[in-house]
Amino acid sequence: MRLCDPIANLKGIGPALAKKFEKIGIVTLEDAVHYYPRDYVDLTHPYPVADAPFDTACVVKATVWGIGQLRRIPGGRTLLKVNAGDDTAGLVLTYFNNPYAANALKVGQEYFFCGKFAGKMTQREITNPTVIPVMPDEEPGLLPVYPQTAGLTSKTIAKYISAAFTLLTEGFDD
Repeated sequence: MRLCDPIANLKGIGPALAKKFEKIGIVTLEDAVHYYPRDYVDLTHPYPVADAPFDTACVVKATVWGIGQLRRIPGGRTLLKVNAGDDTAGLVLTYFNNPYAANALKVGQEYFFCGKFAGKMTQREITNPTVIPVMPDEEPGLLPVYPQTAGLTSKTIAKYISAAFTLLTEGFDD
């Protein structure tokens, strides 16, 4: 692969996804490797749930205890509540208009939850958090956060930028 090759040459990128990448200025592999994160989420030092500061974006590591039923609320919106926590406090995850959130979570599994926290001293709350599964065999690190566009998440952008780097560096020796 060469820097001037189109991003569509990466496995998994079809015409529709290539158009979404074009919206954020990524047309070639070179564009991809020069598309920098706007921020990073640090997974190396998550807060205990009880110590998560209010109204500040931060990360906690917690286990899902239970997943509620999806409910309809006024205005045609949906609401889903998930109970989680650690040995310091409970945590309520609230999802608006995200019926698939429950599919990404499993009771008894541990996750990193990122977002702004609210609530009381004994029970924290977070709305529409970013969820990252805890991988027992992997050391947590920094998670890049990329500028996004409709239909193209930061996670998807990171996946294909990583694939571009891998393809471009395969031919180089250390």
